[in-house]
Amino acid sequence: RLAERQGFGFAVKAALELVQTRFVCVMQHDRTFMRPFHDVLPLLKAMMADEQLKMVGLPTTTNDPSKYITQAITKLGEMKVHHPPFESLVVTSPVCPQLRFIPMIMWHDSTHFASTEYYRSFVFGRRRRLVTKGGFIEDKLGQEQGMDLRNIGWRSHANYGTFLLDDGAPAPARMVGHLDGKRYLRIAAKMALEASERARHA
Repeated sequence: RLAERQGFGFAVKAALELVQTRFVCVMQHDRTFMRPFHDVLPLLKAMMADEQLKMVGLPTTTNDPSKYITQAITKLGEMKVHHPPFESLVVTSPVCPQLRFIPMIMWHDSTHFASTEYYRSFVFGRRRRLVTKGGFIEDKLGQEQGMDLRNIGWRSHANYGTFLLDDGAPAPARMVGHLDGKRYLRIAAKMALEASERARHA
């Protein structure tokens, strides 16, 4: 526990001082898993095998793999960013063929896995000051990522290495979501709601 309020970004920075593992899973206090996730080890093996996977976000309502490619292409078009055919940018790994990694064009603070060294040397590196005290990581880093895409082009994405996990779940594919105390549902009710939404999208 920090002695004073630092904001999410600097709270993560302080926590990194205690980390001794090669990878971290960063979770906000008001995020919960909406469905089981059994592929943590395959995901980490893929990240170990392919260093371009620096940060892998888990699916949310906003970042739904079943819709994300279309949304990203539209956004890049609005930003006038030229890029290869987007589907060709999707990463797969022989160590976990059941998973795909979709390039994420903007950092998102929701639950994600990342390289510890990437966090220390890039996200909190001294060169660019991508995180400000009192704020979220996505506030400044996300803006910088967008500016780099506009000014440098698609090749700048390699510096950020942000990807969205696609584990093949049908829409809605969200894996994590916000806790809402006013709309609390027991597990059975939540599962029924998820099944209803999937049936609607079928």
